[in-house]
Amino acid sequence: MTDPVRTVKSGTKRTILPFTPLCLTFENITYSDDMPKGIKSQGMLEERLELLKGLSGAFRPGVLTALMVVSGAGKTTL
Repeated sequence: MTDPVRTVKSGTKRTILPFTPLCLTFENITYSDDMPKGIKSQGMLEERLELLKGLSGAFRPGVLTALMVVSGAGKTTL
């Protein structure tokens, strides 16, 4: 690890850690869970609720990536 570096502007110490930039890609991700009892009681016959289907993407170094979808679309699950 490197020695702490004093920044000129704020005067605080910080450590710069070496790292290797990585790219993370994923293809055709599918996720399902048991059908909630409340939905089953309304006449749904399926045993599983598919929350993600065919999700693909990539996270690349130096690129800001945002996930923007409607409420309940599975952001937290992802």
